[in-house]
Amino acid sequence: ASKMSSAEFAEQFSGPGRPAMILGALDGCKALERWSSREAMLEHYGDVPFKISEIAPPFAGAQPLRVELPLRLYVDIVEETAADFPFYIFERELCGPRAQLMEDFE
Repeated sequence: ASKMSSAEFAEQFSGPGRPAMILGALDGCKALERWSSREAMLEHYGDVPFKISEIAPPFAGAQPLRVELPLRLYVDIVEETAADFPFYIFERELCGPRAQLMEDFE
């Protein structure tokens, strides 16, 4: 696929609905290195805050209040706590301090 234009790919595969295997699509992708293990994630993103909860807005028309933890602290809590209903990271905003996650796919 790397030697094929997007138009050729569309004509030969996506247009007719023909399956294709794309090899090497992630070659050089930083995420393969940085997301490969717990240690690697914490080395690169341990101090990055992630949303683990929201608190209802304090008054009408206000935005919900974000509850964030740095990834390193979140991992420590998860590993030390055997909670039936643990906090989960559910981050939708991949901008600001979390923008570097998206840069791993450039």
